[in-house]
Amino acid sequence: DTTVVDVVCFGDDGSVSFTINDPINTYTGGFTWQIYDSQGTAVLTDDVLIAGANGASANVGPTAPFAIGAGEYRVDITQDIDPSCVNTEFFTIAGPSAAITANTEVTPVTCVGNDGAIEIIDVLGGWGGHTYFVDLASNPAPTFPGSYQTSPVFDNLAGAAAPGTDYQVWVADQNGCQVRLADVTLIEPTPISADLQINQANCTDFEGEIEVINVLGGQGSNYSYQLIKDGSLVGTPQNTTTFSGLD
Repeated sequence: DTTVVDVVCFGDDGSVSFTINDPINTYTGGFTWQIYDSQGTAVLTDDVLIAGANGASANVGPTAPFAIGAGEYRVDITQDIDPSCVNTEFFTIAGPSAAITANTEVTPVTCVGNDGAIEIIDVLGGWGGHTYFVDLASNPAPTFPGSYQTSPVFDNLAGAAAPGTDYQVWVADQNGCQVRLADVTLIEPTPISADLQINQANCTDFEGEIEVINVLGGQGSNYSYQLIKDGSLVGTPQNTTTFSGLD
């Protein structure tokens, strides 16, 4: 009999062990085994291709499990007491076809605060059935499966002033392979500040001009400007910093 354990994460090994199953319990000796890959080439237990490699057991087993990569195999088991008694079995060590990969899509924190978001996207590889985990990088790493959630979106996240708040981001597949992606930094924007200057006084009606200068804070770019007169909006928001033609 063969007992197999499949590969958990892409690139790792599974394992296999062997037992002579004697229905009448008369055989108590040992045996040797030889493993071949799907091309009929003998392999070692570490999956290095070497012709003639084999193993041996002093009793009917089970043998200690040993590492072997994903693939389809044949094993020939020979009884010590009778080398002409050979049993052949086929076994498969299953494994994912590719490693887990993913990207993150980040919604920055705004001046509102606690409105940042991290979404895990473009998830591929592993055994499928992916689940997700995001938490502060300073907190412990997740445990599978209890720490993970099925939704790839984590919102209502806070930021902090520079150098920022780092979040750890993980993806797990249904068999418990866990992969940590690059940490994500969310920075709490500083309040917007600015100064006003009068470029031209209103010496004649509708010749006044006000300019917004020294704009800092917030996202740091893509500012818009809204003029208000006596509590009422004047015009619509604009991207330029100068308001002209004022009474």
